[in-house]
Amino acid sequence: MAPSPAHPSPFAPRRPLYLLADSQLLFWHARGQRLLQSLSARLPHPAPRADYIGAANGDHPAFFALFAAAMAGIGIAECSMIRSSFPAEDHARLAHADLMLLADGDVERGWQRLQAVGLPACLRRRYAHSALLIGISAGAVHLGRGTLSGGESAPRFIEALQLVPLVIGVHEEPEGWEPLRRAVRWLGGDARGVGIPTGGGAVYYPDGTYAALRYPLQEFGGAGAPRALAKDGGA
Repeated sequence: MAPSPAHPSPFAPRRPLYLLADSQLLFWHARGQRLLQSLSARLPHPAPRADYIGAANGDHPAFFALFAAAMAGIGIAECSMIRSSFPAEDHARLAHADLMLLADGDVERGWQRLQAVGLPACLRRRYAHSALLIGISAGAVHLGRGTLSGGESAPRFIEALQLVPLVIGVHEEPEGWEPLRRAVRWLGGDARGVGIPTGGGAVYYPDGTYAALRYPLQEFGGAGAPRALAKDGGA
């Protein structure tokens, strides 16, 4: 199946964006090759550096260690945690990142923290200047349009980075993707949502198309009934 089209992002993506439901794809092998090995071929320098943004999980050291292990597996030795307090030295590091990963955790609290320290503008700027960008779980949601918060009594939509012009849902299959469905209904119009199942991922291309990694995606909104998008992504 050909990658599915999406409306362009207002921030004009210049290279593929990677959205993962969880960390499984960081270590997943397919046909003898890891997803990250394919990504590393896109990095601009022979000795790249990778930065981990852990605002969504409170800069948990165990999750950073997992990230560093994944990077070591593709030969990236220089890894840093960009702390959620975003001190000046971390600001300087991020300005030279070749790969940035937005970590999993709490979607709303993580986004509030990112905004409080001015990280969204820095992430967009660095991405525009050649860095690859990966979002895991909450981080994948942050790459999209945003999330619906506040419950059924007082719902409100929280806008996120919007590099991917879709509402992203992750590992919601036990709930029948209902949180994602609600967000798409709330936005109305031509809003579209994509559900990424546990262990799966999606790649969003600069031409506005996107495709599944490992497992089929679930699509909601737009024209027609919800449908599954089969694997077609690669890296």
